[in-house]
Amino acid sequence: MGITPESIIDDLENDCLPLPTLPEVAICVRETADDDNASITDVGKIIETDAALSARIVQVGNSALYRGVNPAETVQAATRRMGLDTVRALATSLVMK
Repeated sequence: MGITPESIIDDLENDCLPLPTLPEVAICVRETADDDNASITDVGKIIETDAALSARIVQVGNSALYRGVNPAETVQAATRRMGLDTVRALATSLVMK
């Protein structure tokens, strides 16, 4: 039993879909980044659950400071480019803003 598109639609129609707020996502990013067993992919998957945070991470990943030869077009690419410490700090700062 898992999450399916149908179950999400049902939850939306019944007004019982719990959506994480940005602070909850940022806290989860921090906790996962602090976990020694977590990977950058794990952090990226958490970030992808919040559209605003995802957009900002990709934007910063493509800034002059982190820009590579090719643009980071996904959250995963941007998080790998910036690293766990930077992503953790960025997620926290966006919550504070």
